[in-house]
Amino acid sequence: MKRTQDIQAQKQAILERLTNNKPSKWKLERAIWRAGELQIKEAAPLLTNLIGTGEPLRDYCIAWTLGWCGSEESIPILQALQSNSANPEFVQRIAFEALLKLVDAQTKVNLQLGLIEKLPTHTQILARATSAEFEEFATTHPYSFFAVLDQIYQIDNELVRPALLNILRTVPFQPNYFRAIRRIFKIAEYRRDAKVFAILAYRFEQEPGNFDNNLLAYSWNEEDGKYLTSKRRVYSHEQEQDEPSFVYSYQTQQYLRRRVWRTLRKLGEVGDSDYIKMAVAILLEYFDGNTPPIRRSTFDKWDYYQREVIHHWDAYADYLTFNHILYTNSYRYEFTSKSWRRRKGYQPSLAEPNVREEAFPELWQQHPHVLLQLLRDSKCRPVQHFAVNILRECKSFCASLNVDTIITLVNSSYIDTVVFGFELALQSLNGDEQNQILINALTQRIFQYTTTQQNYWEIEENKFIQENIQLIANLLTSPDSKTRNFANKLLSSYIISNSTASLINKHIIDCVILKIFKLLALAPNQIQQAKLIIDDLVANSTAQLGEIDYNHLLMLLAHPILEVQELGALIIIYLYDKEITSKVTNLYDIVYLISIERVDKWRTPKAITIGSNLIIAIAQNPFPEIRNVIKPIFRRLAIYNRSLQFKIAVEFIQIIENSKTSTDICKFLVKIVQENINIWAQAQDISKEFIYKLLQANYDLAQLASLVLEVNPHISNDFTTEEIIELAKSRFFNVRKAVQTILLQSLKRIRIHQEEIIILIGLLNSDWQDSRQLGAKIFTDEIKINELTSKIIITICDTDKEEARMLGLNLLKRYLHNTQKPAIIIQFIQQLILLEKHPSIYKRIVQALQENIQDWISDIDKNLVFKILQAKSSILQEFGFYLLNSDFDRFALQLTTSEIIQLANHNLVAVREIGRQLFSQNLNNYRNNTQEMLSAIKILESKWQDTREYAFKIFTTEFGKSEYTSSVLISICDSTDEEVRKLGLHLLTQHMQGGDIEEYILKFSEHPSRDMQMFVTNYLETHVANNIEHLRALVPYFNSVLSSVNRNGGAKKRVLSFLDKEASKSEEAAIIITEIIKRQSATMVTRDKATAIQIMLKIKKSYPHLELPILVQDVTEERRKSLINT
Repeated sequence: MKRTQDIQAQKQAILERLTNNKPSKWKLERAIWRAGELQIKEAAPLLTNLIGTGEPLRDYCIAWTLGWCGSEESIPILQALQSNSANPEFVQRIAFEALLKLVDAQTKVNLQLGLIEKLPTHTQILARATSAEFEEFATTHPYSFFAVLDQIYQIDNELVRPALLNILRTVPFQPNYFRAIRRIFKIAEYRRDAKVFAILAYRFEQEPGNFDNNLLAYSWNEEDGKYLTSKRRVYSHEQEQDEPSFVYSYQTQQYLRRRVWRTLRKLGEVGDSDYIKMAVAILLEYFDGNTPPIRRSTFDKWDYYQREVIHHWDAYADYLTFNHILYTNSYRYEFTSKSWRRRKGYQPSLAEPNVREEAFPELWQQHPHVLLQLLRDSKCRPVQHFAVNILRECKSFCASLNVDTIITLVNSSYIDTVVFGFELALQSLNGDEQNQILINALTQRIFQYTTTQQNYWEIEENKFIQENIQLIANLLTSPDSKTRNFANKLLSSYIISNSTASLINKHIIDCVILKIFKLLALAPNQIQQAKLIIDDLVANSTAQLGEIDYNHLLMLLAHPILEVQELGALIIIYLYDKEITSKVTNLYDIVYLISIERVDKWRTPKAITIGSNLIIAIAQNPFPEIRNVIKPIFRRLAIYNRSLQFKIAVEFIQIIENSKTSTDICKFLVKIVQENINIWAQAQDISKEFIYKLLQANYDLAQLASLVLEVNPHISNDFTTEEIIELAKSRFFNVRKAVQTILLQSLKRIRIHQEEIIILIGLLNSDWQDSRQLGAKIFTDEIKINELTSKIIITICDTDKEEARMLGLNLLKRYLHNTQKPAIIIQFIQQLILLEKHPSIYKRIVQALQENIQDWISDIDKNLVFKILQAKSSILQEFGFYLLNSDFDRFALQLTTSEIIQLANHNLVAVREIGRQLFSQNLNNYRNNTQEMLSAIKILESKWQDTREYAFKIFTTEFGKSEYTSSVLISICDSTDEEVRKLGLHLLTQHMQGGDIEEYILKFSEHPSRDMQMFVTNYLETHVANNIEHLRALVPYFNSVLSSVNRNGGAKKRVLSFLDKEASKSEEAAIIITEIIKRQSATMVTRDKATAIQIMLKIKKSYPHLELPILVQDVTEERRKSLINT
């Protein structure tokens, strides 16, 4: 039912795609082709409208599909495609084949006869001759024949077909031939010509590719002295030729092999009976003589210890489609990338298991007659066994078989078929007249008469027994009780030697093992079938059960059905008497665990304690076959004690967390916990902290935690937004997927808090595209635009990812479209100023904000404009200029002198120009207001040359003596900028008034610069001399000048000269000057110190009572006396 619903859904989707010719990830050609595979009749009218709307390949697909979906109405369309010489040859060819499907029988013959007329003259004659003559010509004149081989197959009448089939079996896969072979294969696939399709399918399996088309070219590197590989393939140029010299590469062979099975699989999936027809034809191509040898590969695998890994490939392993047909559902074989190999643990035996393993078993069940055909015609043992297995389940069909058919099966050369024939024969003995015929046939098949004809059934080790040991073993273990009884009675008639009995027992053990394999293949819900097989084994093969090997015993113990595990436990207790190695010391612990489940049902404390410890210990066993035993035991714990299962699962997780645990054990524990997660993960004891820790651990634990969240979603309610976003950035996809689900569930809580939404923005910065896409979806579709704020939107605009910034910009535009309130614009501007990381987005944001500026510019105050102008980004500064310029007149009235100077000192030229313009407009204000004038002089110190030049020009040309008050001049001269001070001194000489000189001297004396100190010295003689108050006021000035080291020598000289003169004028002046000299004498250079001493000597002479740092002594003649004495 489910498959039917799926197919109906596919059909509906295909029809919708055919009506929509717009670009799509689902190519229209693929939809057209699939319509043909599903034979959707409703598609035919839609296809007609699509002809000529694309490349020739589309017309090819349409013609191909119309052959399956079309009707009489499609015939003219196909005729037009086939007859139009403008169409490529491949389109014409498929249109012809589609016509053959739709026209009546006579028209089909006429079309094929018309093809004969297009053949070369000699070939036309042969095509109307006998098949033998045609084949002889094809064999003796291959070069004149290969060009029309595909056309001959299109003719395909009773004269050419037999010869063509023989030719296809031997024609070489070489240039000139292979193109035609490939066309024939596609036509056979389209016609579902089982015979031709099977011949070529078999040859694709047998014929290896002629060359490797992926082989890369090598070139010699002279500098390095070695060959270097290039990206160019060796045969690429040749393959581009119209007639290449190399055909049928290894890659082509693999493609054709895969295509054969794909064709069959598509038929099987839709329940088409042509699958059976095609599969039977392919199986009949194989025979026992062409099996490759059994192969084995061995390699060492290192985990925490070294172990040998061996893979086995049985006969027929390389045949892709053959194995898909027989073993798609096999427990014995698995498909690797190119071949089928034995599954781990499977050991082959002489007998085949009676287990259905084929693909599409329901289709085979519906066609038992073809299975009988396989038993009659196939020369391949696996095919015989395959057919017998299915026919055994076709009870009603087998009951209808006549005696001749049964006798044919009994006389088969294959043991499986013979045993099956015996079963049918013994079931058919019903006392009627056919009874004797069957008895005679069985007797003739079994008993080999001796030449003396005496008591043949008492002859020791009759030849029949010796040659048919496997047949007898199969009869003894037949699922049919009558057959087993017959075999036992037959065997009791002979005197059997020990060696022969041993061989028979060995084959019986093989049959027992096959029953065990059938038991192992059962699903967990097939308990009744398991009990039947177990009862059969216990009743009829007890002795042989003790002979099974250790691996089979472990497989029984690891089976998901408790009864099967019990069988393994009983074998260990009562029958297994082989030597116990160190590897199997845990077997008795396993038996104990099984007994706990069966008897105690995990209820008593003692059983729980011992049993849980055993489970944890066995789970860490270094041998995987031992570990596998606890899988079903752990799973069934949920039936008896779910809390115990949860505790053990947590123990397993803790073992996985341990870095010392081996990789194999970790993988095993992860698998066992994961397989049962739907049960134990529902426990209410699982905390958010526990899950959060796992999500941040390694991949396996993170995977487990994400699955726990799926099973137990209430845990996700405890996650904070920060934790959710952190996990959403995980490097593990499954974690991100689980957390994304949590996030969507938490949106109701998150969306009502701005700070929570801002945390959510972290999702947009994720390194993983799926998380970023979810974040974009949330902000675009889930959270409404009116739930966002300017801070949120601007924060998105300032994220690290370009795509997120574009999302923020789109949100901004949507937000502004919904509201143009000035307050909102101001909020955005205020947030924009805070941006620092990604200036590239500023320009676009500014452009969005500038739209409809006339509606809100009047609400922007100058303080906000200045904040924008002071931003680090030049783009924002330009935006500030734009705002300033947009409402210039209003801002001009509001700006103070200090603010105007800020504009004149701005980084942007345009802003400085506005500042200078406003400064010029306010000159009268400066002239009339000394305070404003004092503020205006700051423009002279601008760091920008253009503004400095402007300011110097203004102050030298626009202002006169009335504006240059002492305070203004002093302020200019008091500048830290040398050029400004020079201008100040220049202005001072021009506009200084005599009454203000003393003020200038006192003010400038405080200035540390040399030029101003030198300026003061010009007025010492005229305005300070004879003035004690001024002298005392200038003491700091004198100290400053005299303390200069290695500089300002001119000012020092003038000061010392002045002090020298003033020192002798009054005692009060001498005291002041003495203090100055005392302070400076210790640090003066020699030249200045001499002058200072002279000044102090004068003071000492004039005022001897004053204390000076010098001692004046009289000069004696000591030196002269010493000279006289010598």
